[in-house]
Amino acid sequence: MKEEKGGKPKLIDPRAEGERLLRLPPKEASRIFQSYSIEEQLAIIEATPDPRKKEELYYLVPDCTELVQRSKIEVVLQVVDSLLGSGLACGILSAVSPKQLEEMIDMTIWNERGELNEEMLELWLFELVNLDIEDAERLIPKVSPDILVQFLRGKVDIAPEFKGKDYKWHIIEEKVLNPEGLIYYDEKARFIADIIWIADEDLFYQVMRELFMLQKEPEGPREEELLILKAKEARDARMAERNKERGLTVSEEEMFLEVDLENLNLKE
Repeated sequence: MKEEKGGKPKLIDPRAEGERLLRLPPKEASRIFQSYSIEEQLAIIEATPDPRKKEELYYLVPDCTELVQRSKIEVVLQVVDSLLGSGLACGILSAVSPKQLEEMIDMTIWNERGELNEEMLELWLFELVNLDIEDAERLIPKVSPDILVQFLRGKVDIAPEFKGKDYKWHIIEEKVLNPEGLIYYDEKARFIADIIWIADEDLFYQVMRELFMLQKEPEGPREEELLILKAKEARDARMAERNKERGLTVSEEEMFLEVDLENLNLKE
């Protein structure tokens, strides 16, 4: 609730106000919530502990895009995490920025031991294919190529008619391949490949090069292991750059001591 102070309204208790708003009829709650500044709206959302109630508060404005994109990444992740695997995360995901999406994926598909969480990868893939086409085209191609490779790894192959001597490199480098030249073992992968192709053909070929890279060293790691290792290295570089931009010097190990990502309320 607001208090008049020096002629200017001031928010008294963000958490209590969030609870009050959610008890009101939707139209009245929306009218009151929209009377607050965006900073006050963010304070109310951040002070609300229940992620599902946070989501309800976001939807009290006609278009929550600015509100979501100005939120702290951990606040948005709490909401998304509560919805992963339900097919209902598309509402809040449609409002995030590509950078927010990439960071949330980076934060959740790797554990503190540097291992890829395949289950989380599948949950993200499931939610992304439930986006409207417009949102999918806006978000998915802006995610780092190494993440896109992980989405497609093991789910696609080159169609038989293209196979031949060095077929993988030839048809990719000559840009002969397109999504119709792939075999899909998962329809979600078809959606991702089509979206990448529509949005950016050069990105499509970049992803294909990484996805179908040939193993050069017989004694080295297997191709799949190499792809995961490269993805982890790229993710670590992005995390370090984000921390630098925010003026943080905490290491990843220290971060996991502070925030136990493995114990987030993930959907099974």
